[in-house]
Amino acid sequence: MGIGYSRNGYPKEALFLYYEMVSRFGQLDNFAFSMALKACSDLGDLRTGRAVHAQVVKATEDPDQVVNNALVRLYSEDGCFEEAIRVFDEMPQRNVVSWNSLIGGLVKKDGVFEAMEAFRIMQGKGMGFSWVTLTTILPVCARVTALVSGKEIHAVMVKSTAKPDAPVLNSLMDMYAKCGAMDYCRRVFDGMQSKV
Repeated sequence: MGIGYSRNGYPKEALFLYYEMVSRFGQLDNFAFSMALKACSDLGDLRTGRAVHAQVVKATEDPDQVVNNALVRLYSEDGCFEEAIRVFDEMPQRNVVSWNSLIGGLVKKDGVFEAMEAFRIMQGKGMGFSWVTLTTILPVCARVTALVSGKEIHAVMVKSTAKPDAPVLNSLMDMYAKCGAMDYCRRVFDGMQSKV
């Protein structure tokens, strides 16, 4: 039920359900924590998010990847970069979602250079990327007119076996256009399967 609230744009209801679960059951699990942390992020409710984090720390069960990713997202999107990086650094395992949470939060709070550095580190560790990663980082390249970085990302996309989706290609064209490389922008546009 909480996930239904959370996924359908009702974060307040998801958080109220979490409160009810706390009052009824006391000790909760990672599923409940991740639901509450997502709701806190969606609401921009850092205070409640910190309270949930305290319950995560007190829990008998270690936080799983989903809970850690939700904590990174919460702290980074609220501009608490030191806390986000501390949680990120303490994670026993990181996946693409972990990196996307960190990078996305940095971008949202105008930490564009930090986001670029995080992306470079992510790639240096051989983590790979998702289309979400690219639709997050390409606008950063456009914003700071980092054409060389944008071209490097485009090269990685070309080498990938997966076909980029329309939002990624739109981000790529936007980056080229804002960097003044209209010939590259046109090439991407001409190579698109669907221009709808």
